[in-house]
Amino acid sequence: MANLNFLQWTGAATGVAGTLLLAVHGPWSKFGFLFYLASNACWIRFGVATKTPGLTVQNLAFLASSLLGVWFWILKPA
Repeated sequence: MANLNFLQWTGAATGVAGTLLLAVHGPWSKFGFLFYLASNACWIRFGVATKTPGLTVQNLAFLASSLLGVWFWILKPA
């Protein structure tokens, strides 16, 4: 149970942190997508552990979006 609480709160906190970083639209905003990746990983693991396929599928889609964000904001060559 403690592991599920950790996943739940870490997923929530990293998701909020990523959103705040993107919202301020500053020089560090691009790192919001890395926080999203961490959040997605937590929620996917949580969804699998709690047998909630909707949550799992949703966060797999969010993971794809986060990976696109990392590509376009951080990794893509100029």
